[in-house]
Amino acid sequence: MAVATAPSVGLVGGLEMSPVGGMGPVGGDGQKNTWLYLEELANTLMSNVQQLKALIDQAKHTEGGQGAKSDDSDSKRSSDITELIINQMCVNCGRVAMSECTGCHKVNYCSTFCQRKDWKDHQHTCCQSGGGVSVQEEEPITGLDMDKVK
Repeated sequence: MAVATAPSVGLVGGLEMSPVGGMGPVGGDGQKNTWLYLEELANTLMSNVQQLKALIDQAKHTEGGQGAKSDDSDSKRSSDITELIINQMCVNCGRVAMSECTGCHKVNYCSTFCQRKDWKDHQHTCCQSGGGVSVQEEEPITGLDMDKVK
């Protein structure tokens, strides 16, 4: 009759088995002790999870009580952020603005193309319109302006 021996330190079912926490050799009783240790560890982890859930719920309730007091500051902060976002939008196309009018600093543009496109309308309200700040229109080059190179 073949005597079944407990596996030594190695792989059992794809898992490495070894003495855990100094509970003795992995053998008949050692394997039982290992499983008891793992079961105890699992119970401890479950207990920790339950404690964390309770702490999270407590934090949510505490935050909920303070949330009513800070609603005014939250709404003010939200409106400030909305105002900043609107101010940083291109007045011509609505995309994110990268530059502003160098004359009045009141309107923003995403590109020089949009700035030039909007200039016909903006020049009437720009505070620097009489002061010489302008976006020059590109003029087509005529045949008279070009000199032939010999």
